[in-house]
Amino acid sequence: MPFPRAQIDQLLATASNGATPQVRGNALEQAAAAMFCSVPGIFPPVTNVIDYAIAGEIDILFPNLAPRNGLWFLDRAFLCECKNWNIRVGSEEIRVFADRMRERNCRDGILIASQGITGDAAMLTAANHQVARALEVGREIIVLDWIDLNAIRSARALVARVQQKWIQLKSFRTSVDQHQ
Repeated sequence: MPFPRAQIDQLLATASNGATPQVRGNALEQAAAAMFCSVPGIFPPVTNVIDYAIAGEIDILFPNLAPRNGLWFLDRAFLCECKNWNIRVGSEEIRVFADRMRERNCRDGILIASQGITGDAAMLTAANHQVARALEVGREIIVLDWIDLNAIRSARALVARVQQKWIQLKSFRTSVDQHQ
């Protein structure tokens, strides 16, 4: 599927300026789904699933065939959590996301946090520390923020950005960088 840039731009504008938090959050989830579905090997996602205990919701689960030109470095299925907040996502939300990944036996997760996450990436403090702790037990959380989303203009650029963050994570840094 081609990268639907116009649709994504419109959804990101709604995610930024929508009338209510729910409208903004839904638009961010739809933008994420449109972006990732343009990558070869990504199947239509499962969205907004409530878990068996009615204790939590999964924003998006992406099945991943993982061809050589797609997200080959991610597992056969990965979760995506969207946090379109005015503040950075904190440690507790990272722990909850890692736990949801564990419950579904998903090694990989993409956290789209519009304002990023708390703490210092170099010092692995606050939420950055929780990303590193998740990695220690086999959960790979890649964080994309608003700067990342606006810079991604194609499926190839999305794969390259996620792969860059994955490499940073695997080298035991968080997937947050200073957008160098």
